[in-house]
Amino acid sequence: MKWLSTITRFFRFGSAERGPTASRRTIRGRYDAAETTDENSRHWSMVDGLSARSANSPIVRKRLRDRMRYETANNPTTEGMVTSFANDVIATGPRLQLNTNNEELNDALTAAWVRWSKAIRLTCKLRLNVRAKINDGEAFNQFFTNDKVPGPVKLDVKPFEAEMCASPTENLADPFRVDGIDFDAAGNPVTYHVLKQHPGDLGPNFWEVNDVAAEYIIHWFKVSRPGQVRGVPENHSSLPLFAARRRFMLATLMAAESAANFGGVIETETPPGEADTTDPLSTVDLDRNTVMTLPAGNKFKQVTSEHPNDTFPAFNREITKETGRPIGQPYNVTAGDSSDHNYASGRLDHQGYWNVIDITREDCEDVVLDPTFQAWFAEYRLTDEFAEQFEDLEAETFEQIATGDAIDWEWDGHPHIDSNKEANAQETRLSTGVASFDAEMAAAGYSRKREWAKQAKAFGLTDEQFAKAMRQKFFGFDPLAPLPAAGTTPGQPAVKRTQKMEPDEPAKPKRQMMPTGGRA
Repeated sequence: MKWLSTITRFFRFGSAERGPTASRRTIRGRYDAAETTDENSRHWSMVDGLSARSANSPIVRKRLRDRMRYETANNPTTEGMVTSFANDVIATGPRLQLNTNNEELNDALTAAWVRWSKAIRLTCKLRLNVRAKINDGEAFNQFFTNDKVPGPVKLDVKPFEAEMCASPTENLADPFRVDGIDFDAAGNPVTYHVLKQHPGDLGPNFWEVNDVAAEYIIHWFKVSRPGQVRGVPENHSSLPLFAARRRFMLATLMAAESAANFGGVIETETPPGEADTTDPLSTVDLDRNTVMTLPAGNKFKQVTSEHPNDTFPAFNREITKETGRPIGQPYNVTAGDSSDHNYASGRLDHQGYWNVIDITREDCEDVVLDPTFQAWFAEYRLTDEFAEQFEDLEAETFEQIATGDAIDWEWDGHPHIDSNKEANAQETRLSTGVASFDAEMAAAGYSRKREWAKQAKAFGLTDEQFAKAMRQKFFGFDPLAPLPAAGTTPGQPAVKRTQKMEPDEPAKPKRQMMPTGGRA
């Protein structure tokens, strides 16, 4: 039973560190933070050594979810923060960009994907996923067949809330099952247990479960620790700050109301034992804009507010800044207020925020978009529409799509306040060869191929004619045209035209000038 004594000593050490004798324990080391004293013992009293699975137990995740949802539903700042983040990440939605060796397939698949994604409102569901990831800690999507989806592909995506992925009987001793998810020996999810009914409905099918294969489930959450398989609300560390802000706001409001109301007490100067005309603890109604007289020996004293109302703006600003930090959101975005920023500081604050947005988008591509496209393409390949157009498609092209090598996603670009400065910077990057047209237009949220095709159509040109005009504009000449002869300038004809004389035409005699004063 040596292992039992080892575990006992571990937990005895943990409890001793949190107990009243913690200051007597001496840890030899060079780290001040490792010392436990009377001053810091209370601050570190909740420290534990739980694993990611135990720390994110079902009851802990439920409590954090419920509280975060409550704050989002009742706190305008929290609701605005979550909504702004979801809108900034998804914007108008990601756009598919296929780069296989078959241009006809690229155009056909892109058009079919756009029709299907609009039919199921995929962009709206992606925003819902981002909101769930922040409020609930994790977003779930399930693929299923919906016969009412227009078009040849009947695949649909159904988001569901985190508490619907649960095991009716959770066994902490089972290393291959973690609250609604079964794993294999390599740690890959195999099966998700999805409740047929939301636990909050308390219906007849409260604990009936559907076992869904992992290939039909999208599970997106922020991984903060190794071994973590379920998520917690990303703003969980801000929950105490939300409560503190609300208490301070209510206290400030009550103090302001007390100062605004004309209230007070009547003090008597009548000596003890003498008759007093006022009854103790009685109240007197006061009319607005009136003058009142008091009995002899009494005076009125108004109750004033002693609350420091002028500190509320600074307190509110600091709390708002901290609440947005877990998701990398600057103050002017969380508060919706840039009145204290100049142009430079406002743009500087946004640089780190856009970096968080880009990272979240890349994570969305890997976890949500790529698997969704693969599930859709597997269905689209079986349709008659696909078979009629691409009956003899090369295996290499299928492999490019299956491995994801030919799949890119375009997002809306980050807005720039000064469009002239941004245009000058783009021109500099292009002219020096630091960036390409594709990269610059993708950063702005456009596809170079699609936009040039639209421009060519608008001018009544072919794609090649428009490309030639762009080459001429960029280089000053068309580098694909035949090279000019030596000694000539690019874009100029190789031979200059000169005035030629007919061979039979005699040369005209030069006119002789007469000397001054002479006669002809």
